[in-house]
Amino acid sequence: MTFQNAAFPNLYPDVDPLTPIPITFGERLAACVAAGTIAFGAASGDLLITGVGLVLVLFATFVPASKTARRIRREARARFPQEGWIDEEITRNNRTSIFVPLIWFLIAAISFAIYRFVDATWGSIIAAVIAMTLTWFTPGMFPRRVDPYP
Repeated sequence: MTFQNAAFPNLYPDVDPLTPIPITFGERLAACVAAGTIAFGAASGDLLITGVGLVLVLFATFVPASKTARRIRREARARFPQEGWIDEEITRNNRTSIFVPLIWFLIAAISFAIYRFVDATWGSIIAAVIAMTLTWFTPGMFPRRVDPYP
């Protein structure tokens, strides 16, 4: 692989700009459970559960981002943006800036509609399952599985 800057492989020998860091099953599941919890709380009208869901969403977002490999990759990407990072290509191809807010808007709209028009017992569970499913299949949030054996 040829690098745009000769210092890049010396400073970051373990970072490959063309290989994204895969999302683990646990990280994906944590994000889905957090989205389901916040939707359940919103659909049932319980602010405590909604607040717990919000804390879980923040936790499921910031804990994976603070892992050492991702932190080093983020630092390398900030210092050497000209290296042609695959992360930017994945984000651009999946139209993350459109789909992620759209999915969260759908989750909020479904939760509000269920809160207003459906029985609180089953409606909240349905909202949580829909939110978990939408989060699991959101394009761009979990863009690709990376084969560990190329």
